[in-house]
Amino acid sequence: MTDAVPKPKASEKAPNGARPQRPWYMLALLALIYVAGSIDRAVPSVIVEPLKAEFGLSDGQLGFVTGFAYSIPYALAVLPAGWLIDRFHRRVLLSAAAAIWSVLTMAGAAAQNFLTLVLARMGVGVTEA
Repeated sequence: MTDAVPKPKASEKAPNGARPQRPWYMLALLALIYVAGSIDRAVPSVIVEPLKAEFGLSDGQLGFVTGFAYSIPYALAVLPAGWLIDRFHRRVLLSAAAAIWSVLTMAGAAAQNFLTLVLARMGVGVTEA
């Protein structure tokens, strides 16, 4: 059959310019980022008692750190993040957001008081959006 289109080799580009394995690589990378984000959202709820003991927090402060400090900035940043994604290079935005998110997660782990913990969680919420 002469009409059959030969399958490109792994090192060659497909007709649309993408490499054949790239969609699976990107899907795996995005799934990994999603899993890390899910774990990041759940960790403060799991370590409530150690947080309470470490910082001497009240129940209201714990609720603020585990809920409000993350979810409100996340919700407010979703639409601007979508606007950015439509106008800038997605790979650069994802890389920058993941890097900032990682730094803010480390800042939350190194927090010395309630305020720095809240600010770190708010930043994590914005960058995860």
